[in-house]
Amino acid sequence: MPLNLLDSEVVRTLTRTYGLHPTRDSGQNFLLCPDVLKMSIEAAQLTPHDEVLEIGSGLGTLTVALAGVAKRVVAVESDPATLRALHDTTMAYSNVEIQERSILEKSEQDICSWFTKEYVCVSNIPYSITSRLVRLFFNSYMAVHGPRVIVWLVQKEVAHRMVGENGNYSLLTLAVRRYSTPEIIKNVTRNCFWPEPDVDSSLIRFIPNKREFTHHEEETFWRIARAGFSSRRKQLHHNLANILSLSKKELQDTLFSLELNPLCRAQDLTMESWEKVHILLREYLLSK
Repeated sequence: MPLNLLDSEVVRTLTRTYGLHPTRDSGQNFLLCPDVLKMSIEAAQLTPHDEVLEIGSGLGTLTVALAGVAKRVVAVESDPATLRALHDTTMAYSNVEIQERSILEKSEQDICSWFTKEYVCVSNIPYSITSRLVRLFFNSYMAVHGPRVIVWLVQKEVAHRMVGENGNYSLLTLAVRRYSTPEIIKNVTRNCFWPEPDVDSSLIRFIPNKREFTHHEEETFWRIARAGFSSRRKQLHHNLANILSLSKKELQDTLFSLELNPLCRAQDLTMESWEKVHILLREYLLSK
């Protein structure tokens, strides 16, 4: 009989058996809520023909659930003790392939080479590597060649920053929205995990937009965006004046021509507005 990996006593027994010592600080928080597990799979809209990438597979709770739906699951885990447990909990599933490495050691091209076709990514993301995973999965290459859909369980505060809740944008929001459309599926309370983390989580889905940008477009967009957010308290025209061959007055007039408030700050602009600002201002960038 398969183990119930959502049972807290089973999880505790496994951690003792395999010498795991999960703590809040280690980032090993095991999901115990069946509703969240079910929602993760439903949000990915998986079919029996899909290939799935799971990052940070842990004891295999999500891995086993994915293997019951998808054609193939590539489970990525790097912790040696956790890997021993993962091999045992998934041994009955011939469609599970375990990659014994850190996903952060691989390039975008390496990751895509694991799959025979367009794939799906469903993962309970370790909080400590979220920002590095955003850089790995949200870029021009992955938007076109990467997952068809991404469903991640991440720290709640980070998820809401990704979406740009209440119109309050950040560089993280731009990093996500330039390459995808994000949607928060459900907020998840901390008592759905063991050990219980210090913060709540959110289940968030991203639909990549399949837009490919040239190297020049990427370089100029992010140079303008980083300058814009260099000082959140200052108005946008003030921050941009440092990298553009335009006066602050000319920058204010340019923002006005885009039907933007000339006194706006970087966080006030939507993704669409940032795209317009980039197109209009990139020719005025000063040489590095």
